[in-house]
Amino acid sequence: LASAPAIRLQCGHTFHHDCVVKKVQAGWGSSRITFVFMECPLCKAFIRHPALNSLMLPFFRMYEDVKSKAMARLRRMRLTNVREITNSSSPYYRKPDVYAMQRFCYYPCFKCKKPYFGGEKACGAPVQIEDFNKEDLICGGCQVGGGEVCPRHGREFIEYKCRFCCKTA
Repeated sequence: LASAPAIRLQCGHTFHHDCVVKKVQAGWGSSRITFVFMECPLCKAFIRHPALNSLMLPFFRMYEDVKSKAMARLRRMRLTNVREITNSSSPYYRKPDVYAMQRFCYYPCFKCKKPYFGGEKACGAPVQIEDFNKEDLICGGCQVGGGEVCPRHGREFIEYKCRFCCKTA
């Protein structure tokens, strides 16, 4: 660690400043939004340090946005009392937000830059596409280019069917 400037994170672990910056700048690295890149590799606490605030802030905002959307979907689907959340031996015990973010897949829209719901992880669709074109990730609202807007939910819960297979697109 003496070979380059190092920082001690809020969790107490020390790393080279540039190594932490590179890890965060690399982001989630696949099509599905995940937030592992924001965690200390030793203790899994979120990376926090005053020198990284401006770098981390957009990711913390996205994290809160995805968490809010995932929890809204969990409530809408009436899954807030599933065994995974209520069983004390489950890793999701009393952590509905963590459960929701693991259960549902969110992707970054190339056009509006907002995260959008892309299905459930358990549906069997390839959720971690490593070799993908970011321009192909378009939310339903941007694909339709206007379209319907629910006065209560906006576009968040509007889903479209594929004209070929009739499954939710």
